[in-house]
Formats: sequence, structure tokens, C-alpha cells
Amino acid sequence: MNLLLALLSLTFLVFFRSTTAFSIYTPADDANYIRILVELLNWEMPYELSQKLFYYPGTSLLWIPSAFISYFGELIFGVSRYTLLPPMVGLNSFFLICFSSVLIFLALKRSLSQFFTLNQLQFLSFMLTLVSPVLYYGTFRTCMSHAAELFSCALFLWALVSQKLIPTFLAALLVVLVRPNGFPVFLAAVALAFSQTSNLKPELLRLLKVLSIAFLLIATITAGYVALSGTYNDGNSDAFFTAFKNLNLSEVRHVLFGGNFGLFWTAPWWLLMLIMSLFFYRSLNLISKACAVWLWSHFVLCVYAGHHGADFGYRYIIGTYMAGIYIFTQLWPHISPKWRQAHQYILRINVIWMLYLTWVYKVDPSVHMQPAGARTWDNPSMQVNALKLLASPFDLATPLIQSPLGTLMTSLFLPKESFFYRQHYELQGPPLYILIATTLFFLCGFIYNGRRYWQNRK
Repeated sequence: MNLLLALLSLTFLVFFRSTTAFSIYTPADDANYIRILVELLNWEMPYELSQKLFYYPGTSLLWIPSAFISYFGELIFGVSRYTLLPPMVGLNSFFLICFSSVLIFLALKRSLSQFFTLNQLQFLSFMLTLVSPVLYYGTFRTCMSHAAELFSCALFLWALVSQKLIPTFLAALLVVLVRPNGFPVFLAAVALAFSQTSNLKPELLRLLKVLSIAFLLIATITAGYVALSGTYNDGNSDAFFTAFKNLNLSEVRHVLFGGNFGLFWTAPWWLLMLIMSLFFYRSLNLISKACAVWLWSHFVLCVYAGHHGADFGYRYIIGTYMAGIYIFTQLWPHISPKWRQAHQYILRINVIWMLYLTWVYKVDPSVHMQPAGARTWDNPSMQVNALKLLASPFDLATPLIQSPLGTLMTSLFLPKESFFYRQHYELQGPPLYILIATTLFFLCGFIYNGRRYWQNRK
């Protein structure tokens, strides 16, 4: 996996934004995930919350290694665990993306090794990891749940492809503990169970299908109710039903072509999987059909919610990219060369665009979300403004200056009291040392794995 590890190391070196990734945005969801983590460990909450919100504990459970490292750092170095916790959580989120990419590679290797070389599978895994908006949540706003969501869904994908029934159900449970709207994963898990119960009587099999579908419907409605009412929305128990009444199919246009993050602009590969799941539905196996339901249910969720749910990308669909990957692995041996070519072109364009958009996002005020009321479906102004930055070399260079590689260079060669250093870096003390040590780790990883890949290639 030298190529994949080298690419992930390079991604950290140039994309990680330590000044924001090592901080906690207390007015929003971020601090509530930290609150759940410290409550699980019976620590004191070190941050003031503007609003106490209810969330499932899955994300915080996946951050427990960060808390342990912070705790032992306090014992060994005498630095407060609360000083170490935000940087550790930030790095934890990025490592979850790395682990997700490895799990995707293992799933692809098991399914498509006869169609791709090992290096091609590694590069494909890297692209399928970063085709979603998750990089932003692993390098910028790291205290959100989306890196954990991708990891839990990638773990589910690996278990599903491996045909491991108990791990598949356990991974599905983790998916729901991270994001309750991930309930449809149980449909794919149940489909796997059905595929392994061919010796059951047809009557019993039909009964199991009916009971499973009924359970999923009830669970999905319950998850929607919890997400849109009760403690999640200041006790407004009518929020769920109000949103249902206001459901308008004209929102489909906004979801597809919205000026902020319309799926047509930022998720064409996901839309391709959505279309292919419908076009080839009859030729899909039972598990793939369940994954198609998983995909379409989240498209409906995007329409239902009326917004993309975060400050970067349609975060509602991040986990469902794994459903798209499973459908891709099942269809690839059977589709025509034209479909394969279209898939490869769309995937590459989508990845390049998402990497660029992540790179320049918030560098300039024009490359930022439009106000909530701005619903200009035919004018993707944010996307156009991002392209305009190509004419501004300084703006394009700013993220590189703020990257770990830039931090390492300036820390070594510029005095900390210099204007340039103070203008671009706010880190000092232990967080800065953590960043430098991690940067050296990934730099060595990039050099070692890149060298091994080049040697093996020859």
C-alpha cells in the first residue's frame, strides 16, 4: 500500500489547516461532541456551550484514543489534558480518513483485483475517499462527526464485501451510533443475511423480509423524529411534522443546482451512482438493491431538509458514498466500456474539483456559503468565484503557507516574532510542537512510501 500511504501523507502535508483543525468552534455542533466525550470519561467540560444539543455518542467513542493520549500527555509532560485534547481530536479525525481509505482499498482489492492492478486500486481508493466533501472535515473543521461517519461506513463496506455477517451488523450499529440517519445500512446488512440463508423455507424468508422492512421504516421515522424535534430543536416537538408539511418537490432543483453546493456542481460521481442504481436496478443483487435504497433515501433526506446541513458540501450524503462504492464494485464487471469510461472521467473531475474547492474555501470571502435565503439554482456563484481565484497567485499560495509543510518551514527558518509568522500562525506551545512532530511523521512517511512505490514500480 505504499502508493496509497504516500498520497495520504502528502494530503496531510499540504491540506491540513492546524489553526482551525486544532480548535473547537463552541457556538456550533463541534463543542457538543467534545462535551459527550468528556462526559463519557467523567471529565469536566472545559468550554462554555451556547446551546446543549443531543447527539448519539458514536463520534465521541471514536475520539477516545485522543482523550487517552491527552491524559497520558498530562501525566508525562505536565501539560493540561484540555490543552492537548483539541489537537489530538483534530489529528484523530484525519487518521480516521486514512483508515477509511485503507478499508476502501481492502474492499476494492477483494472485489475488483481481476480488473485493476494493485497500484490502480490504491489510486482508485484514494480518489473514492476524497470524492466526497470529507477532506474538509478531516483537515479544517475536525470536531464534526463526518470523518467518523466515513470511517464507520467504510468499515461497514469492508465487512459487507467480506461477507462477514456479525462484523457487518456491528459496523451497521456503529454507523447509526455516529449518525442516526444512517439507519438504512441495516437494510444492506439484512440483505447479506438473506443471501446467506438460502436453506430457509420460502415462507420464513418472506416473513423475515416483511419484518425487516417494517423495522427499518419504523427506525427511519423514529430517527427523523429525533433529529428534527425534541432536545435537538429546543424541545419543539412539532418540528418534524412542520418540515413534512412544508416538503416541496421544487427543492429537488435546489439540491441539484443550488448556488452553494448543488450536487450537480460538487457531487457528480454520487449522482452517477444514483442514476446507475436506478438504470441497472433489475440487474443488481439483493445487497446492491439495499445499497440503492440507502442512496436514494439520503437524496430524499436532502430534499426533505431543504439545505445541505453544514458549511461545506452536502454532509448528509458523506456516508452513502460507501453505498455507491459497493454498487460500483458490483456493476463494473457487467457494464459496457462507455459506462466505464464515463465513470472514470466523472470521478477524476469530481475529485480534482473537490480538492480545489477544499483548497480555496474561505481563502477569500467570495468563496464561502451564500446566505440561507440565496437559492439561485442557475447561478453557482461560489463555484465561479472559486475559479476566479486562479487569477490570484497569492490567494492560491495562502493555503500552502498555512499548511503543515509551510508551518514546518517557517518554524525552522523564521523567528516567531516576525510579522509574517504572526500573521499566518496562531499556534504556540504544545499544539505547535504536536503539529511539527506530526508533520515530520507524515513527511518521513511520504518519503519512505514514495521511495518504495518508485522502486517497486521499476
